[in-house]
Amino acid sequence: MRITLLILLLSISASAAVAFDCDGTVSDLLDRIESFHAKTDTGKLAGLVKCLYAPAAHYVKEYDSFASEEILRKIDKETHQDRLRVIKVLVPLTRSDDWLLAQESAAALAYYGYPPSQELLTNYPDGPIKAILYSILGYQRSYRWGIDQFNRVERQSRPDSLILVAKMNYLNLLYHLASPASLPFVNSLIVSSQPEMIKARAELVRQRIIALHPELK
Repeated sequence: MRITLLILLLSISASAAVAFDCDGTVSDLLDRIESFHAKTDTGKLAGLVKCLYAPAAHYVKEYDSFASEEILRKIDKETHQDRLRVIKVLVPLTRSDDWLLAQESAAALAYYGYPPSQELLTNYPDGPIKAILYSILGYQRSYRWGIDQFNRVERQSRPDSLILVAKMNYLNLLYHLASPASLPFVNSLIVSSQPEMIKARAELVRQRIIALHPELK
């Protein structure tokens, strides 16, 4: 899979987005990471690692299409070929003394579907990217985090467009987790004064939860 992207990694909780120019195949990037002398510049090494999960930023912006099982199957198919090597190269980096390098490595591992990374993501900045990664992992305990983040951005003074992007991504997380415990929150959105797009996505989440847990009808 080619990665030739200039991505703005969106994070509602961050003060600014960080841009990286990622060029090469996943194999190329892993070669560069393995040959990198980390003691020289861990910031640049963290940037290379970030390239491995740069496509997650695309899914943040394409929030309307992310609420589907097909999307996760597509990501799984795209990352399957390189998964074992990504795990081999990045797991040691999660133990780095450099906080940025460790968190970027955890995020990349999550994008490649490495289950133990779900706990490592605790220190990763809150925001839509994290919701994408939790969705890929299917981390059930993160449903509460998703609800809390939705409520948090509701109280923020930011452009409506950014708040909408964040809310939709947190609802997409709830869609993929389909946790019965999130149903009361979802039901409250459906009958609220939220924008119609939010209410429609909440209804989609509700339908998926009921479909997977018919005893809740």
